[in-house]
Amino acid sequence: MVYIKETFPVPKFEHVFRELWIAMWEQQMDLSKPDVMAEVLARHFSAEEVEQVMRAADDPVYKQKLLDNTQKVLGLGAFGAPWMWVRNAKGDAEPFFGSDREEYDESVV
Repeated sequence: MVYIKETFPVPKFEHVFRELWIAMWEQQMDLSKPDVMAEVLARHFSAEEVEQVMRAADDPVYKQKLLDNTQKVLGLGAFGAPWMWVRNAKGDAEPFFGSDREEYDESVV
């Protein structure tokens, strides 16, 4: 996503982000598998663009950026997934963890 965010316009990044979210959380697709990731990316990119995005995943520059981003969010207290740092129009921000409904979690077990 770092490569996509740097390379494509914001609306494209946002559409792909949403598509990956749906693929992972709603469609239960395993995005850790390159062929599955490429399939989902192909919903928004040409075959050539998918190849570029997939190549960037192995690029040391983007691997380092991912590590840097990971360290940054860990420093903010991130744990688990999905974890989001949300900022409102006033500039107030706070973290949210996707499984923050303890009563729901307990009822599932």
